[in-house]
Amino acid sequence: MDLMQHVVPLFEASDSVFRYAWFEAYGDGFYEANTNEVIFEHAPKESCGNKKWLAGRGSASWQVQTMKECLAKADQDTECHSPVAISLDDDNCYCAKDACADLGFAYDGMHTWREVGQRDNSALTSLGQLYQTV
Repeated sequence: MDLMQHVVPLFEASDSVFRYAWFEAYGDGFYEANTNEVIFEHAPKESCGNKKWLAGRGSASWQVQTMKECLAKADQDTECHSPVAISLDDDNCYCAKDACADLGFAYDGMHTWREVGQRDNSALTSLGQLYQTV
């Protein structure tokens, strides 16, 4: 708390820092940042067992290039479980066909994101609430 009370005024006085920009630098850019409640839980080197291939990754029109594009494919596919769990590696995009309660070990390139909160949630974490009060 003492650190926040000391540091926040310094950041806000700086022309180089816009409010929240210094927090966002630590988010992974996929519906997550330090000041907002977590919406997706990230699990590197893990994957859901019962998954469906949705698309390849690349620059062709039928491929996805981003996690958000993979998520959109999962949202459109009725075989994908809701709330969504998506897995991506360097070449492919998958969705879980069930709740994916137990993740299994996967190779280094595989990453899985499980939806654990409301996507339209703008609730602040304790850190975000503290930032609003200093």
